[in-house]
Amino acid sequence: MLISFVPENVTFDKVWIRRVTTAMGGSISFSLMDEEGVKGHVYHKPLSMAVARLFIKLYERSKFLKPVPGVITMYDGLVVNAELAPINYLLDSKADINEWTPTVEIHTNQMLMDMHIRHNHKSEDWFFDGTFVYAFNGELQTEVDNGRALDAEAKFKLVSVAAYHFSHLCFSKPEISTRTCLAYQASDGSFAITPPIWTGTGGLGNSNTSDDNDAREEIGLRASFDGIDDVLKVNLNCILYSAKSLSKAFGYKVTYPMGLPFLMLQLRTVNLGAVPKHIKSMYSVNLPFTHFLAWLVGLHNNVMTLEQLIDIRRTLKYLTTKGTIDVNSRKVTSNGRETIHISNVPLFSIEELKKRYDQENKSQFPQN
Repeated sequence: MLISFVPENVTFDKVWIRRVTTAMGGSISFSLMDEEGVKGHVYHKPLSMAVARLFIKLYERSKFLKPVPGVITMYDGLVVNAELAPINYLLDSKADINEWTPTVEIHTNQMLMDMHIRHNHKSEDWFFDGTFVYAFNGELQTEVDNGRALDAEAKFKLVSVAAYHFSHLCFSKPEISTRTCLAYQASDGSFAITPPIWTGTGGLGNSNTSDDNDAREEIGLRASFDGIDDVLKVNLNCILYSAKSLSKAFGYKVTYPMGLPFLMLQLRTVNLGAVPKHIKSMYSVNLPFTHFLAWLVGLHNNVMTLEQLIDIRRTLKYLTTKGTIDVNSRKVTSNGRETIHISNVPLFSIEELKKRYDQENKSQFPQN
């Protein structure tokens, strides 16, 4: 289910900002202020990794020994972004913070005017995914039917939308851009569709395993899914991330298709989280990429709240950035030797290695 964007759900709360961190997926700590600016109870709220990183980069700090005045933008109780007050309010204790109009509030009002005037969309035509406010270019069923097919059976389709980066309005002016949703359409015409997570094609499988991927929004999908299951393999890291994220939103039964008990038997441990990091990122699970992707897209039809939509969005973003193993890009190199594809690396038993070791020792240290 798509979540409609309701302007009345947007609020701008002036607070004392204490800390913004990228740990545990991103969060912000703050205290509410009353009309006299008195510091109160400390609240801790989730904040997207991308916004937290941008906040720290812009203000060059993440923790304040003395809480500073600022504003947080909230949508239906969820923190979307955060902004510090101008420097004069930070240095002058006598400055009236209530006279300050936050940049994010000005930019949001500009966005709302553009939405209804320049782009000729009704308020009910706009949707929200926690990051972008977006609208389809026509009737949704028609857009999916006419979407660009990614596979021979035309089940996976790209659908373009007009989108505003709502979570960045405290840092930049509202600008509309074209982004891409992914739809899965069954043979009977029914479909499910994702939020506009991607910019288009040109990615997927080309990303590295750096944590920086969590903060990137400029990611793409492959131009064709034909034969993609032979090239991309879902890794164990992605399955563990998906299980943790989605079970909080939909309950533990949502993890059944991931085959966690089977993975425990394969790896001979009930504590999959304790598996070494390099193994989790390189271990291929017995789940085709397109099957897992189609299941995640279909899960959108069970969404009832914005929190659930955000959890699926994060999972899809993880899958298409660092949740796969590209078998064509994994190479083994050593000391300038010729590059060898990982599928051609020779395998030896312990007995064979012992024989080779003994032979090498005899050749290096011949007996008299």
